[in-house]
Amino acid sequence: MEVFDFIKIDKTKCISCLQCLRSCKVNAIRYVDSQLFIHPQRCVMCGDCYENCSYGAVEIKDVTDATMILPNKSEITIASISPTWVSEFRGVSMNQIISALKDFGFTHVSQATLGAEKVFEETRKNFSKNNRLIISSLCPVVNRLIETYYPHHLRHMNPVSMPETLHTRMLKKWYGEDAKVVYISSCVASVGNVVLDEILTYSTLKEMFEEKKIDIYSYPKEGENTFQPFMASNYHGYQLVSSAIDYFPDVDVQSASGLKRVMTMLEDIDVKDFEDNVYLELFACEGGCLTSVGSIDKNNMLAKKLRFDKHIRDGKNIKTQELPEVEFHINRVDRGVKRFAKEKDKEFILRKMNISKSGSLLNCGACGYVSCDDFANAVVLKMAEISTCVWHQINSIKQNFDSIIEQIPYGFFIVDKNMRIKSLNETFCQSIEIDREILLSDTIAIDKLLSFDQEISAMFINSTQTSSHEVMICGNKMRLNLVTLQEGELVFGALRNFFSSTAFDDEYIESVKNIIRKNVESVQKIAYLLGENVSRTDNLLSAIVKNEEG
Repeated sequence: MEVFDFIKIDKTKCISCLQCLRSCKVNAIRYVDSQLFIHPQRCVMCGDCYENCSYGAVEIKDVTDATMILPNKSEITIASISPTWVSEFRGVSMNQIISALKDFGFTHVSQATLGAEKVFEETRKNFSKNNRLIISSLCPVVNRLIETYYPHHLRHMNPVSMPETLHTRMLKKWYGEDAKVVYISSCVASVGNVVLDEILTYSTLKEMFEEKKIDIYSYPKEGENTFQPFMASNYHGYQLVSSAIDYFPDVDVQSASGLKRVMTMLEDIDVKDFEDNVYLELFACEGGCLTSVGSIDKNNMLAKKLRFDKHIRDGKNIKTQELPEVEFHINRVDRGVKRFAKEKDKEFILRKMNISKSGSLLNCGACGYVSCDDFANAVVLKMAEISTCVWHQINSIKQNFDSIIEQIPYGFFIVDKNMRIKSLNETFCQSIEIDREILLSDTIAIDKLLSFDQEISAMFINSTQTSSHEVMICGNKMRLNLVTLQEGELVFGALRNFFSSTAFDDEYIESVKNIIRKNVESVQKIAYLLGENVSRTDNLLSAIVKNEEG
């Protein structure tokens, strides 16, 4: 199953909250045209986006239809089950889990641990070949992570296939190539393994048991059922952090779990620092496989680990029979995915966003990325669009708004509570015969520039919504209309020649109203970004139009 088929975002459920994008540690979520997509080449199948979506929009697909795995009358269907089943099904014995799986429809049940024994056997041989560092191949997410983003470490990766792969090959050698093998575990990332016929997570298996009314606890704890073709050495706790210490007593075993910590370790590796042979055991899930996405219960980690440890202790005396020879070698693939853009390309994007990298970056996080630099990197890699940057939106809308007010055929200005002019058009500058730069200067008080500053000040002091005045400016009688945009914060002013032929012209009034109406969307966006709601924006527009008609 391809990644694209395995994990998707349901557009009908997604509200574009960007929580999946924020949680993705490899930036594999693409936000384009106001829609979120999972990039199949960049996704490492960790399931973090699924875990962090509050709306059920991220969907992971393993086997959802029992008919896909149930055998035909002449078909052998084998359950290859991970040893972590003991931590998932509390108090369940070997006889109970095997009985339930056989009643479900499996003809045989076998331990994937058999594959792990082969993995460690071949890994020991690799250390004898003077390999200074071997990175474990037990976690499919880590394997894909290195192939995708850290290909320079491919030479250090264990060239041995994963346990479930080797176990599947063993089972087909024992029972025939036509036998169908279903791998059961908590790991959803195994779906990318082309050797496996099907995968089934514990959480899905539990749902299927319930649908078929199979009560796993109804079976006797003791019975004749046993894993086939024979029992494995249960001391292989290979799906837990630090478990490899028992297998490589003469090797320095180092462990890390959690995708972010794993990525940090991969970035820090320098083999020249190693004095001894090192086996690097990496797991994408915190603590190992007990908390994977497909677990029934992702909490109670301590209780789950205690059950797992007891299972290992109880099976220490089991001796595995001779395992068949199967192909174990795997050729690692450099997926060739570019992770970082060139600095000059990122700086170009930042300039387009009106953000200077040499200055202070905003890093507001509204786009879903931790920093403006990360966002610019995503834009260069075509994983995001500049239009999703709020700061860019504000600047674009402001430019659009400035263009709008230049179309209005009378003097237009906005003043804030500190009596500073925040916005104006050229007609206003010409009407009062003062340069734009001077009017917008923060160093000159408005009462030194305008003869009608008291009328504006009264709007703030008296909380007046609208007012109209006759004023003399440069020897001309002018009409001044004032409207409160935001009470106690902003006042809008319109100034025009009192004796202008267009002062009370119906066609002129209609043209002004059309200009405003045509740009309602831009004005509403400004109001939204400022925290104003749409209804207040509508009231504002109505007030402007009403004063024009008055």
